[in-house]
Amino acid sequence: MNKNAVIGILGGVVALAIAGFGISEHLVNQELRRSFDKELAKLEDQASITYDRFHYSLLTRQAKARGITATTADGTLRLLIEELTVHRWERNEELDLLTSLRLSGRGVRLRQKKGDDYTPSLSGLGYSDPKLSFLVDHAFDPATQTLTISEASVAGAEMGSLDLKSQFSGLRQLNTKELTGGNLLQIAASIGNLQFHGATVAYTDEGLTERILAQRETEQKTSREKIVAGVAKSMREQRFFRFSDEMIQEVSAFLQKPGKLRIESTPSQPVGRELIGMTLLFRGNLLQVLGVTIRNGVAG
Repeated sequence: MNKNAVIGILGGVVALAIAGFGISEHLVNQELRRSFDKELAKLEDQASITYDRFHYSLLTRQAKARGITATTADGTLRLLIEELTVHRWERNEELDLLTSLRLSGRGVRLRQKKGDDYTPSLSGLGYSDPKLSFLVDHAFDPATQTLTISEASVAGAEMGSLDLKSQFSGLRQLNTKELTGGNLLQIAASIGNLQFHGATVAYTDEGLTERILAQRETEQKTSREKIVAGVAKSMREQRFFRFSDEMIQEVSAFLQKPGKLRIESTPSQPVGRELIGMTLLFRGNLLQVLGVTIRNGVAG
């Protein structure tokens, strides 16, 4: 077999491989797009979501949706997302449950309904049209009904970043419709067997808190010291969330000079409605039950 024939055969094999790869990727995209649309349809009660383009890459094993518009059910808020990346997406088909998900978004802009139009949010704080980014990574174990949020973060230039980690169990029995009601008995019943295992919130300010405080100083014609004193007074007057003097000092120090703030909740046992109910009944301190600590100037 001469050299040209070998090259021709190899070229044909490569062409077939590329064509096969393209067909496979196309078929996978069709199936994943149907699954993606199915997940979005489940959110119709909370938001209406549309997108311009969806593509899954077999090489990177990542799905990307571009040109996303999400509008809340009441029509008051709208999110514009330039690109949403699904890094991991695992589903239990038998239970019809999303058991593992990691996704990120960039170019996120907030809109508020004003008249017939949606205008950029945060303009009152001196921002023109800031773009945010976010990342969510969570897993759900159907056997134990445990939701673990290993990472949930949002960040924006000249604003700051917020990072959250938490864990809950008994989540599937949560009645979200009753949870937002004003009746305490209904709220308690809606919690069901939900139990809180702990959480960490780390915030780094890069301008947002400072702008909010400056706006309050201007609008209320007051000083930073009076604002901080007012927050401290409000914290001391809480009945069931009794903040320690140390906690109040940490929050006050952060407000005086915004930087980093870290809040941790490490309860000695999972906290559910029974423990919360007993704490409220005997006028206990929910912060102590939840094992809450607050630290100013601590890196996230």
